[in-house]
Order: sequence, then C-alpha cells, then structure tokens
Amino acid sequence: MPSATPNALATFVDAAFQAAGASAAEASTIARHMVGANLAGHDSHGVQLLPGYVANVKRGDTVPGAPIEILDETWSALTKVATEHNLTQLLQQNTIAPNAGTR
Repeated sequence: MPSATPNALATFVDAAFQAAGASAAEASTIARHMVGANLAGHDSHGVQLLPGYVANVKRGDTVPGAPIEILDETWSALTKVATEHNLTQLLQQNTIAPNAGTR
C-alpha cells in the first residue's frame, strides 16, 4: 500500500484544490482539515473524499470562494449560515472557530 508523509499529502490536496479553482488560502485550509481528519483516525472525513470534492467543484455543485455569511445567531448553540455551496471545512474555519469560547 502506498504511503505519504502528512506534509506531502497536504501538499497534494492543496494543489488539487488550487487546480480546481480554490484560492491558496482556501486550499491550504481544506488540506489541513482533510489530512488532520486522517491523522485523528477519522478517515471518513479525510483525504479519501478528495476525488468527490473535486468532481463537485467541476460540476458546479461546490463553489470555492463562495461567500459564507452568518444569517442568524439566535442561541449560543444555534447559528444559521449561508455557505452558497462552499466547502464545509471553510465554513468551520470562518464561522465556528473564530467564535469558539466567546459565549
């Protein structure tokens, strides 16, 4: 079975997303999350998803760079977000992580 270092794998994922149209910052975030999922033992959220994600971008079902907007923050545990078909790793990076522990 082929193997790669985490850094080499992240570089590959990053390049694949940039080739699909993601910005360098977006591709880096996505690669970090996907490789991190594998390293944490959550392979179902890891790099195995790359071919499907890239296919979604090519079909237009996923749109790198699409705006992410918080629509409503009713309760501390409930936030309504419009992702405009962006990737969930970017949703987490741009909405959940910045607000962690602020409530």
